[in-house]
Amino acid sequence: MDNIENNIVDDAISDPLDGLNILVVEDDPNILAQLSFHLKSVGYSIDTATDGDIAIQKIEDGQQYDLMVLDIMMPRVSGIEVCRTIRQKYNLYELPILISSALSESQDVVAGLETGANDYITKPFQRIELLARVKNLLSLKYMTDIARANEQLANTRALYDNLTGLPNRNYLYNKLQEAIVEANRHDSIIATLFLNIDRFKSINNSLGHGAGDIYLRELAKRLLKVADHGDIVTRLYTDTFAVVKMGLEKNSSANKYLSKFAEKILDAVNTPIIINQYELKRTASIGIVKYPDETRTVDEILRYADSAMYYAKAQGNNSYIYYSSEVHQNESDKFDLERKLKLALKNKEFVLHYQPQISLADESIVGVEALIRWDHPEDGIISPTKFISVAEETGIIIPLGQWVLETASRQNKKWQEMGFAPIRVGVNLAPQHFHEPGLVSQVEDVLKRTNLSPEYLELEITEGTIMSNAERAINTLNQLRGMGIGLSIDDFGTGYSSLNYLKRFPIQTLKIDQSFISRDLDINQQESAIVSSIIKLGHSLKLNVIAEGVETESQLDYLRQNYCNEIQGFYYSQAVTADELTELLRNRSVR
Repeated sequence: MDNIENNIVDDAISDPLDGLNILVVEDDPNILAQLSFHLKSVGYSIDTATDGDIAIQKIEDGQQYDLMVLDIMMPRVSGIEVCRTIRQKYNLYELPILISSALSESQDVVAGLETGANDYITKPFQRIELLARVKNLLSLKYMTDIARANEQLANTRALYDNLTGLPNRNYLYNKLQEAIVEANRHDSIIATLFLNIDRFKSINNSLGHGAGDIYLRELAKRLLKVADHGDIVTRLYTDTFAVVKMGLEKNSSANKYLSKFAEKILDAVNTPIIINQYELKRTASIGIVKYPDETRTVDEILRYADSAMYYAKAQGNNSYIYYSSEVHQNESDKFDLERKLKLALKNKEFVLHYQPQISLADESIVGVEALIRWDHPEDGIISPTKFISVAEETGIIIPLGQWVLETASRQNKKWQEMGFAPIRVGVNLAPQHFHEPGLVSQVEDVLKRTNLSPEYLELEITEGTIMSNAERAINTLNQLRGMGIGLSIDDFGTGYSSLNYLKRFPIQTLKIDQSFISRDLDINQQESAIVSSIIKLGHSLKLNVIAEGVETESQLDYLRQNYCNEIQGFYYSQAVTADELTELLRNRSVR
């Protein structure tokens, strides 16, 4: 088996890569000898350095290399320092760097990649893996050297993605223009597939951007293997790629062929990628569009493929969708809804309803959650589920959130001025609103304008919103809490915040997501265990715990028996208008 693998590698590495010069930097003489032996065995010219100082000196002396194999952990000058020094002189393509490390040095691998290494290999390494990675990097350098010799070097660099080495969106645009000419000439089909990695952000959030970069590089290699000869594989942005198939015949089997290809891509993405001993398994959402069946121009191809991809994501992850009249109608509806939302905001058509939050100690109203509604002049009250997602996608959620914040604060102050005992009002912050640079000053201005004391305002943020940039979120939360404002994690249990971060968040309240409050909470062991665990966790951190979506007396009894602090839900009251809540507040009870 080893001989077969060795022959495959030896055959794959042939001219023009033979005889290229590689600098091996390794302080362990045994590993240095092993690396040199394997690389020489396939025709590479090898130079060596036993520490970082020697390697840097060789580079500064002007010695030319096609690749460096660099140990990440060395005495005196580490591989990270060597990498940083070299990148001041050579970019990723001019001198590729393959760093080597033990499995236990995963954090150093990430640091090395962030400093400028192209790829990594772990010790002890296998010959086939070593030679394959070296061959890939040398191939990349070889292509770059050819491009450099071309008069259009600047344009060529502008057409490739720095991270993966794949062509980029500009390259794709140019190729599609050429492909349309060929398709018209030969009466053939062009199929463009856009794919987006589902939940990719969680890799960056949990393991860091270095790990995310490794994932994207590995995925790019997989897509190249899945693609057929002549296909164009590109990275468009972040976690979105495109594959273009040209010259397809116009027949009834075209869709069947494309569906099988899309399934191959999904399988490639579904296969776990191992990074720093973590097994990362993701899914993808794919949008497919054909020329000339659904499109006439390059811009339409790109726009429609993108629309189909996000439509597939909205229908559920790990799927593919062909662009169709249904997708087109969905896009048209979203565009029309965006226009109407802007007009509704201008015409002051939005209203707030308030759902009481009930203390289980005495069944009094201790707070309310402000919930937005659209009071459409023709269609009446419209639920936020019909428009919030579009508001978030288009950025309308920012001014809409500002309006909710001020309106709810002003109403709460009005209740106090009417003589009612003070209660808190909870306002949901969308991710885009929470991450606005001026959020803290905006909240401060609202409190000044409405004259509402900060302890009677509670901002509700979801786990996902906080964890998308945890360190920055902690800073924002600390500023808000420093003003005296209450902070709540909404929909708790559906996100991915770790206990370590939870302890660092300056929050006062956990809201148990209503998805855990089943109709048979008292007999559903799995959900009841989750709910009781969240309550215990909240109390251990000295937090107030609110259960959402309470509808039955059995649910209420279970929550009371497990010492949940507060509840909200239809059992006591749905969300009501400000006037209706005023009547409830006269008794501070919904009984």
